[in-house]
Amino acid sequence: MKNVHTIKDEVSKILQEKIGITPVKTSLHAYPSKTWAQKASQHLLRGTSLKGVNLIPNQVRGTYHEGDFSAFIPEDLEDSVQIMYHEYFGHGLQTEYTPLGSYIHTLGAKWDKELEEANISTNDMLLNLMLNSQTYAKIRAIDEKTVTNCEGLALWTGWYISSLRGEDKDFEDLVSYVPEPHVEACVDLIRYSKKYGTKKMLEDHGYKLE
Repeated sequence: MKNVHTIKDEVSKILQEKIGITPVKTSLHAYPSKTWAQKASQHLLRGTSLKGVNLIPNQVRGTYHEGDFSAFIPEDLEDSVQIMYHEYFGHGLQTEYTPLGSYIHTLGAKWDKELEEANISTNDMLLNLMLNSQTYAKIRAIDEKTVTNCEGLALWTGWYISSLRGEDKDFEDLVSYVPEPHVEACVDLIRYSKKYGTKKMLEDHGYKLE
């Protein structure tokens, strides 16, 4: 079986040919399923001494950190490839090629710097910073307003890649545990792209195609 990094490289070539863009700044971090969430948390908390804190809820199966263009996934699950499509390509393309993604990256990088400069050593210090940081408040506010649309676009990206690679059943298995509003947003985007074309859909949703 090919590893996720090999598949990532294959898909990158396909997307470059089909739509003219692929993630170039985003890095993929793949770890065993038992440790990936802790590894991601350590990355998010770099510069602090809270190395034992797990910021990733147990039910989450992948995450993307806009602050430094990093995708984190488990590498040994049946749907690891689909998770990679969603996190690395879905959120990676949004962050690198849309105005909203660029803005969230700027806020995320600023939040990373605040974390590092705060020299946090306890959970209470972390919570206090989160409660009082204007940067973190802006991130939360944007997330609340845009999460359904952003997740729908990331799901659509997974659907698009899967359709190109004949992996439609794998995509269907993935969405079986995705929140319904995100799936509905994805379905709307699939209909839109089928009616108007892939590039038209992406451009109409803010992507800068090269």
